[in-house]
Amino acid sequence: MENSLTAKEQKFVEEYVKDFNATQAAIRAGYSKHSAKQIGYENLTKPYLKAKVEELLKSSSLGPEETKKLITDIATANVSNFFKKVKVQKSKLVRKGLQLLIEELRAEIEFEDEYARQAALAKKELEAHEKSQQHRRRQIIRYKLELKNNPKAFRIVDGPTELVDDVELDLVALADDKEGGRIKSIKNGKYGIEVDLLPADTMINAMARIHGMFIDKSEIDLNAKLDTVVKIGYGENDQGA
Repeated sequence: MENSLTAKEQKFVEEYVKDFNATQAAIRAGYSKHSAKQIGYENLTKPYLKAKVEELLKSSSLGPEETKKLITDIATANVSNFFKKVKVQKSKLVRKGLQLLIEELRAEIEFEDEYARQAALAKKELEAHEKSQQHRRRQIIRYKLELKNNPKAFRIVDGPTELVDDVELDLVALADDKEGGRIKSIKNGKYGIEVDLLPADTMINAMARIHGMFIDKSEIDLNAKLDTVVKIGYGENDQGA
């Protein structure tokens, strides 16, 4: 008769296939933190639960090779993989003397007056133009007064704009990996986007088990007991001879 899963067992199976961490899966399923490690281990020894895990993986369209690849991707994941190199426009700050700034303002006033004449500005546009020109002329007066007191006066202003290399977070790649189960969570934090990767050590452990590199402790204990029995038995037979 097929075993039916309890609500906690069902939740355990669903959580386990997310990161293959039996202890954390047990905690997230609602088991006590104090016994989660033991319960997680015991659950994975139950044939009907192991069958449900395999069934869930298959229903997710993940075959053996796809599962291995997913685990490998998670084990080798690095947040730097989600940054891409881009070209951006940036202006370097430069030092300009006030006399040069006065000359630039005069050139700007001349250009804007010529534009206003050729563009035949409407009344409201002309009023806005005159207001901007008045602001520029007053700025020239301010600079002149400052230069009178300090001939070496200057300002730090934006220089020429140029294209430079920069990096930015690839949100599309993040969203794709979150949907593909390679990232635990993405959220907006206090200082921007926060990415919570799945634990790489757990994935490496799972990968090693897939490749038969690890032997469960229960297997080691069993082999040790069998070896002890064989040695004792051999000793008794030897003595009897």
